[in-house]
Order: sequence, then C-alpha cells, then structure tokens
Amino acid sequence: VFFFFKQKTAYEIMPSLVGSEMCIRDRIRREIPEYAVVSMFKINCKDVRKLYEGKYTEVIRGLTLLIVKKCRKQADTLTIKFDKMKQQISKDPKNIEELIQIKRDMEALPMKIEEEKRNINVLMEIYDIIEEFSYKLSKEEMDLRWSVFSRPKLLNELMEQRKGYLEKKKEVFLPVSYTHLTLPTTYHGEISAVHVTLKKK
Repeated sequence: VFFFFKQKTAYEIMPSLVGSEMCIRDRIRREIPEYAVVSMFKINCKDVRKLYEGKYTEVIRGLTLLIVKKCRKQADTLTIKFDKMKQQISKDPKNIEELIQIKRDMEALPMKIEEEKRNINVLMEIYDIIEEFSYKLSKEEMDLRWSVFSRPKLLNELMEQRKGYLEKKKEVFLPVSYTHLTLPTTYHGEISAVHVTLKKK
C-alpha cells in the first residue's frame, strides 16, 4: 500500500481546506459581528472573532508543518530507493556470472521505476498543495523535492549507458569464461547463444 495512504486523513483534509480557507474566515466574520447589543449593553466581539481566526490559522499552520515533515521523510525514502537501484546496476562485473546478474537486475528495473514514479507524482501533488498555503520551502527542501522528481529520468539514462558498457565487458569475459568456468545450468542457454553470435563475427 502506498505510503501516503497511512496518512490518508491529513492528506485528504489539506486539499479541502485550500478552497474553504477564505470561506471559513468570511463565515467567522459574518456570524460574529464586531459588536453585539444585549439589552442596554453594547458588547465588543472583535477579540472573540480575532481569537477564532487565530485558532483557525494555527490549525492550518500545524497541519501544513506536519505534512511538510511527512513529505520530507517520504522524499528521503524515495531517494534511498533510487540510490539502491543505481548502486545495483553500477557494479563493475568481475566475471560473466556477475555480468548476467546485473543485466537481469536491469531488466527488472523499468517496472520498479514506474511504480516509484507514481509515488513521486503523488508527492509532487502534495508539495503543490503545501505551496497553496503560502508555505515557503527551504532551499534544502526544494533541492530534495526536485532531486526526487529527476531520479527516474537519471536512472533510465544510466541504464542506457550501462547497456553499452556491459556489452563490451561481455566480449572480454566470454571467450575465457565459457571454456574455463563451470556455470549454473540456468546460465548455459544465455552463454551458448552469445557464444554462437561471437563465432559468427
């Protein structure tokens, strides 16, 4: 289950408050007049109205800070996930077995990237809502926000670069590895196919 669902209540409340913020303040001012006349007394209600407006502002501010904190935590989590995926395919293979494993890991990455992209899109929507409340993100928060946003593109670019590199490494490993290593049965089909291709060259 996507991590934001755990904070469903807070994240659902925020968007509804964006459009209603001014409405609620107008309603407070409409229903609590500046003065109320009770019998022969004229009562000043400005302080009461100001108190309610202040309490409402405090609730909005507190909710905004809570969600900013959650966004920062989830942005950090996504960053760690993409760093692990990057590390996984950036290894320098020492033999044909490691090379094949890296290629298999790369084949599984597009699906993982698409899944995390959905999470990133939700995170970006929450950041947009935060900005609608005139909350100014710090430079560190802004850097983290756009760093997370760019991770899928950068990882896809890295995969393309690694494909060419691994093809060159395969040509180095295969002539030696194929004749001298005892490889698991699951690798034989892949190795044989590549070996035949190289012979034709």
